[in-house]
Amino acid sequence: MLKITNPGSSSLTQTVIEIPWTTVKKAYPQVDTAQLQITASGKEVAYQFERRGEKSVQNLLVQVSVGPKQTIQLALYRGKPGRVEPKTYCRYVPERYDDFAWENDKVAFRIYGAALNGRSDNAYGSDI
Repeated sequence: MLKITNPGSSSLTQTVIEIPWTTVKKAYPQVDTAQLQITASGKEVAYQFERRGEKSVQNLLVQVSVGPKQTIQLALYRGKPGRVEPKTYCRYVPERYDDFAWENDKVAFRIYGAALNGRSDNAYGSDI
């Protein structure tokens, strides 16, 4: 088991926690990144591998909720992970020359590319 403790007085709600991969490998030496399910209190937990530009995994990122002064335990199992509903969306917007759009369930960003710089309609820059 991997334990995550919230020592603070505020709840951590759907917070991304970084666990060093060396810690994961120590607790689960046979962990298989291609076949991994993670649960907390019997419910599947969303996760992602962080490589930080390296070929091998550097960190395991998990999204969990932990009450104040509480500890949760994560269990890792061999199996196909469930589908995680995307919370973000981004795309290059070629119909607007070189714009880029990114949004999540809280905010949207629009980057209006340099191809629009100097136009009379002031279409260059960013919006949040």
